[in-house]
Amino acid sequence: MENCYMNEIELAAYWGISARALQRWRIEGRGPDYVKLGKCVRYPLRAAAAFEAIHLVKRRSMRSSEARMAQGVNQ
Repeated sequence: MENCYMNEIELAAYWGISARALQRWRIEGRGPDYVKLGKCVRYPLRAAAAFEAIHLVKRRSMRSSEARMAQGVNQ
């Protein structure tokens, strides 16, 4: 099976954050899982996707009265 990886610069650019933020997350024990070979740090795409899924913020559903008002239904 073939694994795909991003380096920290690529992942940081993809997420719109700094590479320094990823470095800080590694030091703090947060962030996505990574592979380190010598000084090279690589993020498996699966790990990045899993991290995104964990931090996905779901939209709160509106209460029924708010939903009716948004639809223009008066009661």
